[in-house]
Amino acid sequence: MTLLRSEEIIQLGLIADAEDNSYKSTSYDLTVGTILNHKGEEHSREIGKPFRLPPGGIAEVISAETISLPSNISVFAHLKTTLVDMGKFSMNVGIIDPGWSGPISSTILNLSGRDEVTIDFGEEFLRLAFFEHEVSSKYEEKSVERKKYILNKKQKIHHVFGEYFFGMDTILAKAREEIGQIFGKRTRTFLTWIALVLAASPFLIWGYEQIFTINRIELSGEYRSEVERARKINSEMGAALRQFRTQYDAEMKSVHETNEALTSSFKAQINELYLELEKSNQQLIELKNDVKNSAN
Repeated sequence: MTLLRSEEIIQLGLIADAEDNSYKSTSYDLTVGTILNHKGEEHSREIGKPFRLPPGGIAEVISAETISLPSNISVFAHLKTTLVDMGKFSMNVGIIDPGWSGPISSTILNLSGRDEVTIDFGEEFLRLAFFEHEVSSKYEEKSVERKKYILNKKQKIHHVFGEYFFGMDTILAKAREEIGQIFGKRTRTFLTWIALVLAASPFLIWGYEQIFTINRIELSGEYRSEVERARKINSEMGAALRQFRTQYDAEMKSVHETNEALTSSFKAQINELYLELEKSNQQLIELKNDVKNSAN
């Protein structure tokens, strides 16, 4: 197996739309030609500004160049140390088999814990080393036209990617949804009881006002039976309202106890989530250090 020099790479015509400055002595640095966000949406060149990637964010970049490999040449794609130093980690590295013809893409991760990073058109993101070798019996050609390649990437990203690495946006959204459902149910119950109390209050006040007035006037016999009937109805209403108040107090106590339990549970879930985030950040730091060490 022989590592090809840049002169040999150029002579064999292995890279279309290549930039002269991207050729090194025994390698070539791919440049960004297309940028896709976590939704699979293309970042337009017409904006005139680089793409901004938040901490922990992910994006897909596709090379401006097209690689065409014959049956006896393979490519090893590896990340650039300078990219890692800027907080950007290129995840798709490895072997490109003989017979491939098409663009090359990579998923870029923002390793920074606090700062945004930018990705710009023409920026170098992968280093390619070309190796000449004997033809394999399993050789097969695979060619993908650029427009179809980009469309396939958009569809994959739309169904697979989240906004952040490890899917932390999905985990947080699910936690918020579950907690909201629990609190929402209790809140609706609480508001229902409040509405009933407010609706019943005028009748309770009216009943006591009528009793207070009737007790202070002298009634003739023809009205006495009607007054007694009204007092009985008012007494039954008062008993029903007192029973309602007892149930209401019990429900409010239950809501209070449940909310205290939910608050404790919520705090425990948040603490657990922060521990997972810290663990993930530590893994990313270790990964970044391993990558830098291997690149050196």
